[in-house]
Amino acid sequence: MEQFSRNTSTASTDNPIALLRACHVKIADHTALLERIRQHIDLHGVDDAAQEAIEKVIRYFVQAAPLHHQDEEVDLFPLLAAAAKAEDYEDVLDALAFLQEDHIKLDTLWQSMLSQLQTILAQRSGNIDPATLRLFAAAYQRHIEAENSLILPYAQATLDQATLARLGQSMKLRRSPG
Repeated sequence: MEQFSRNTSTASTDNPIALLRACHVKIADHTALLERIRQHIDLHGVDDAAQEAIEKVIRYFVQAAPLHHQDEEVDLFPLLAAAAKAEDYEDVLDALAFLQEDHIKLDTLWQSMLSQLQTILAQRSGNIDPATLRLFAAAYQRHIEAENSLILPYAQATLDQATLARLGQSMKLRRSPG
């Protein structure tokens, strides 16, 4: 997977593009954690450490990842689509369409992973299917690379400070309790 910067100190809703990149780092980290969990279970079974790690992954992909997808689908992608249409920038429009469809595929893959993880927790036995894990990890890798290589640089170059501030405010509200 593409090497990501681990410096997330500028990742806040005040810098929404950095926050989106930081989310990509966290998605990659949690996907990699799934492989480490699988290896751990092979050696130690479903012990307390495996259960804690599984619960951490579930929390992330049930709570944070959907917010990230909403940030993109509800706020970022429509802004970029409007700009790309005005500029007749077909590469961006094609990428946005792919990424929106890909969110549905990623959710389907996650549901399969979630089912496995919940079964492992409930039974305190079993392991993550390596084929399902490879599909899940590869799908997210491809998705993140598409966003990081084209969409986020385009957003950074295209959106003015006022638009970025509105995007950040929307992301902040989405994460606010109540």
